[in-house]
Amino acid sequence: MNLLRLLLLLAFAGGAYHWWHKHQIAQVEREVMSDASDTGFVPMQRPMNTPTGAVLIFAPPNCPSATAQRARALARGLEDLGIPHVVLDEASFDIDGSDPALMARFRSVMEGKGPPVFVRNRAKAAPTMDEVLAEYRSGRRR
Repeated sequence: MNLLRLLLLLAFAGGAYHWWHKHQIAQVEREVMSDASDTGFVPMQRPMNTPTGAVLIFAPPNCPSATAQRARALARGLEDLGIPHVVLDEASFDIDGSDPALMARFRSVMEGKGPPVFVRNRAKAAPTMDEVLAEYRSGRRR
């Protein structure tokens, strides 16, 4: 009978931990999105050694994936409009890993559905051309 009580206690403790962990993740995600612009771009430090005036688009080189195709289409659209942009396949970041909200923003952008795109000091995973243009143009008016 003691073994059954122990198993029930462990099951309850595991369920409580699982609920608490999901609650914490949801709270961090709410904080991340509270900082988002109207277009869904969130504040994020740009990669090191990248041009400040250019839109940054991350895409794997010579890749036939849907993400890479979206990145190339976005780059072509920006090129057609004369908007400075750079397509990157890797970058270095100097991010404080002890800040959970900052790390959640970083993961939501860099590990989300791609491609990740940076406009000034804001970033979003898989933005549409309209969202990139709105974000880019909103910065010029400020």
